[in-house]
Amino acid sequence: MAKIDSAWGIDIGQCALKAVRCAPSGDDPNKVVADAFDYIEYPKILTQPEADPVELVREALQLFLSRNDLQGTKVAVSVSGQSGLARFIKLPPIETSKIPDIVRYEANQQIPFDLDDVIWDFQRMFVGSEEEGFALEAEVGLFAMKRDQVYQEIEPYQEAGIDIDIVQLTPLAIYNDIVFDQMDPAIWNEEYDPEEPPNSLVVASIGTESTDLVITNGYRVWQRNIPLGGSHFTKALVKELQLTYAKAEHLKRNATRAEDPKVIYKAMRPIFKDLLTEIQRSIGYFQSLDKTAKIDRVIALGNTMKLPGLRRYLAQHLGYEVEKIGEIKTLASSTVTQSSAFKDNILTFGVSYGLALQGISKAYIATNLVPKELVLNRTINRKKPWAIAAALLLAIACLANFLILWASWNKVRIKDDSQWTAAINRSQSVVTNADQLRTRHNKEKQAYESAKLSGEKRLAVFNRKTDYLDLCEAIYQCLPDKHNRYVEPAKNNPKSQTDDEVAQKSDQKNTVGEAEQTPDNPPENTDTETPRDPTNHIKLWITDMRVRKVPDLGRWYTKDLRAKFKDNSTPLLIEEPQNSTSPDEDASSTAFGDKHSTTDRAAAKTSIAAPKVTNLASQPPRGEGYIVEIQGFHLHKSQNHGDGKQFIQRTFLHNLQERKVTVPDATGSAMEVFPSELGISHPLVLKMLEERKVESPFKQNGGKGNGARELTQYRFVVQFAWQPKSAN
Repeated sequence: MAKIDSAWGIDIGQCALKAVRCAPSGDDPNKVVADAFDYIEYPKILTQPEADPVELVREALQLFLSRNDLQGTKVAVSVSGQSGLARFIKLPPIETSKIPDIVRYEANQQIPFDLDDVIWDFQRMFVGSEEEGFALEAEVGLFAMKRDQVYQEIEPYQEAGIDIDIVQLTPLAIYNDIVFDQMDPAIWNEEYDPEEPPNSLVVASIGTESTDLVITNGYRVWQRNIPLGGSHFTKALVKELQLTYAKAEHLKRNATRAEDPKVIYKAMRPIFKDLLTEIQRSIGYFQSLDKTAKIDRVIALGNTMKLPGLRRYLAQHLGYEVEKIGEIKTLASSTVTQSSAFKDNILTFGVSYGLALQGISKAYIATNLVPKELVLNRTINRKKPWAIAAALLLAIACLANFLILWASWNKVRIKDDSQWTAAINRSQSVVTNADQLRTRHNKEKQAYESAKLSGEKRLAVFNRKTDYLDLCEAIYQCLPDKHNRYVEPAKNNPKSQTDDEVAQKSDQKNTVGEAEQTPDNPPENTDTETPRDPTNHIKLWITDMRVRKVPDLGRWYTKDLRAKFKDNSTPLLIEEPQNSTSPDEDASSTAFGDKHSTTDRAAAKTSIAAPKVTNLASQPPRGEGYIVEIQGFHLHKSQNHGDGKQFIQRTFLHNLQERKVTVPDATGSAMEVFPSELGISHPLVLKMLEERKVESPFKQNGGKGNGARELTQYRFVVQFAWQPKSAN
């Protein structure tokens, strides 16, 4: 596609259509070349009561297209500034790359409509600085217009078949014209000083129905629409002199040649005053916003400024020189600039010239309010011929390929050749047979997989068949035995036997009997010596054991159970016999399974701490498993070695954590493992039931009588987690 290096700027006003086509100058970057223009005045002003605005604009555009060629050029058009929105936002220090994000946020705040209902664009202004990727004191111009208003403004162009590339607000087009044409380019070579900014100028573009007031110093721009224009002077004459609109318009344009000019100016004087007042108010408001701004001149645009006395009147009362542009300085000399029609209406070409500058990328504000869907459709339409041509070429290539292949295929008459028919039949038979075999194979494979899965499920049961037996064996071996004995120490009685002597004699006499001892079938004490204290009996009686499967042990191990588990590691008093010489006693262990030499046994009477137990309280059990609950009772009571609960904690629960047990491995051989290796963890005394007073099941006085002694029966409930792990 050829590069577009020229652009039309088209301004449809209330009185006439103004257009100019410009291209960059090859000799001077600060100049452009105007190679075509057009000025089409309507037969009637669009706001006249009897005028048809739609028809007048349509006729003007048709005439414009008949006299000018738009092919290969960009088209930029203007829309009324009073129907658009302009906001200038000062940004905090921010990364340059984040400016679009913060501007979108500000757009949501500043634009009083849903963003989907408006067309908006923004541009960073020329104030502030940038350091290390951060924008400092940056200012952004935000411009928006309702989507339906944009389509309403560009509807005449669409009906005329004109493809629009740029839609710009009229005040911004005026800004682009004035900054490029009337300001010294040297200001851009100096660093902007917010305390001493360049002087500002005021542009008053007086149109037919309204006046666009633009104040700028090049770096910043401020604009306001004043609802007063040339038609208001005409309407004043109609009202005061009782004329038709057409006669009043003619009289206004030729006021100096009228029979009595004073009458005409007297009729228009209120409009003069109103226009002056609005301009003064606007300048005063701008100076209240920007205290550092210094205005040094006023530039007048629009054919209304040809009204005799208007420019002089404004200059006298505003206090600034009001300049009427006689030429466009940045336009290189051409047939356009020499045309008398262009010179006569040069005041009206400010907007169209600013639009053309934006079309050739010479404008300082380049925002664009053209609907994106319009651009997309136009791009598609421009590429349609190429797409159609490519599709035709592809179709031709496919057709040629088909003809070549068909010619080769046609040489072989398959239907007329018996050998081909026989070969095809045989191949089809092979395919059918292969499909049948494949179906049979899939069925057999499914049956095999199903049988394999069923067998694996059954074998899985046998792989874990000893888990429960190992659990029971571990519980049995962790019950307190004769090596877990607590012996009450002698209490300041020199005549009494020592604890070691009592323990030694008790062990020698009850070793065989303890295996079958129960509360209902106590051992016979045939020794004439003092029997051991029944309250020192170290056995536990299990009355109930239950195993319950749960999907998540973590839900069982509550905060309350965690506290009870921590309570199991209470310091412990341990005493052992000192004078035992039997091999059985030398090999015996304490309640925690520790072995001591003869020299260590003297120290065993002192208080020692329980062996360190791995703190599993902070590591709760997880996943599927079982809760094992054991209920039972014991008769042990020791003042120095704890009550009913402590006895269970220091023997049974401690053994479940620290004592090795002997279980068969996979080959049937015995091996020693810790209960935790079988999946036992977190044992705790869940609760102690009501204590009971019972008669002693042990005979007194050496078996010579039935003297009963009342004992305390401690009933308990123990729980622990079990996640089976088969021993290897």
